Amino acid sequence: MRHSLVKLPEPGFDTRKFDPRAGVFGGVVLDYAAPLGEEIVGQMAYRFRLEKTDPTAAKSPVKKPIVFYVDRAAPEPIRTALKEGASWWAQAFEAAGYLDAYRVEILPEGSTPGRPLQRHQLGGPRHPGLVGGSVGEGPAHRRDPQGQRAAGRLRVRQDMLIFEGLVGADKDGTGGPNDPVQVSLSRLRQLAAHEVGHSLGFAHNFAGSTQDRASVMDYPAPA
Repeated sequence: MRHSLVKLPEPGFDTRKFDPRAGVFGGVVLDYAAPLGEEIVGQMAYRFRLEKTDPTAAKSPVKKPIVFYVDRAAPEPIRTALKEGASWWAQAFEAAGYLDAYRVEILPEGSTPGRPLQRHQLGGPRHPGLVGGSVGEGPAHRRDPQGQRAAGRLRVRQDMLIFEGLVGADKDGTGGPNDPVQVSLSRLRQLAAHEVGHSLGFAHNFAGSTQDRASVMDYPAPA
């Protein structure tokens, strides 16, 4: 058992009410200081804190970026695939006007996987031999009642053996369209982006399948 004592954030974080149409996670909060006759139960959207250095600019760098770390215990080429997939989110932040607001790095030497590095968010994708099912988890620490996320972490794995059973293990390493190694690495890129999305606060977007593969937060259908 481990208990984490996380310092509360500095003032200035704007609370955002939860709305299921936004496609984000939310949680119930109780305001016992509400006036008599008013509802004490509310829902807040969970999100990370990003502040522009120039709030008036349409596009601006941020004061403190969101950083996910890939566990260096993941072997190559899996480590690179995880880093590439998780890095897809940088495009979304830039399109929203937040420059250099998000990045993915390899966990520094001497750091402990699963432990938040101060402000930064720690992502520790794991490699269990590429067997079993395709699994991903993307939880996060939350700071109620503001709804501010303190840290996120995830773990992923891939089902290469299942694909080998479908197309044949003799295609391993061929570099062709049915190469189980290349297919698994492509799937890991997508899965890393998907699970990081959960840690960022986004829920599943199953409506995305109506537009082919429009959302990384959808479960990808076969092409």
